[in-house]
Amino acid sequence: MPEITIPNSTLPVSLGTARTLVHKRMGKPDWIRKSIGRLNETYLNPGIAVQYDDNDAIAKLSVAWFEIDGKCAKFSGQLSGVCLGDPETSYFEKLGPPVIDKPESRIWNLTGYSLVVECWPEDGDEEPWGIYRRGEVRSIEVTTKLPTEEDVQRDIRATFREMFPKGAIRSMRLAI
Repeated sequence: MPEITIPNSTLPVSLGTARTLVHKRMGKPDWIRKSIGRLNETYLNPGIAVQYDDNDAIAKLSVAWFEIDGKCAKFSGQLSGVCLGDPETSYFEKLGPPVIDKPESRIWNLTGYSLVVECWPEDGDEEPWGIYRRGEVRSIEVTTKLPTEEDVQRDIRATFREMFPKGAIRSMRLAI
């Protein structure tokens, strides 16, 4: 699969980037896991996780908040014009209405890829995350396939649990 250009993104890699090139650009991953037949690599700082396809090219790319040594670390750039911590109104203005719209997960089918935005379910002030508001972006994912309604309800959270080992991301603790 050729690399897919994701407009308004500041990531050093993209969908379709070969694993060897990912390692050249980002170095050695902090965590490597194989799950459901797919290789997942997590880079704690800058807060990026990738999942590879059968050809060792990125098929799914995620950014999120991490806790490292009691401090908050997160991806500080943008993915499809969306940043972690963006308020609800901001990404709706940029992207328009999503194809799937759930209170905590919104999905857009964009040219060549799908964008999944997960939001904080409620206001909070918790160490190490600090203050966050309901509807603000807590994770962003791009994938080469359009997730289904069933994905929103079940597979998206399972995917994050697989890509980010237990204890790595406390913000992903919601029950379905």
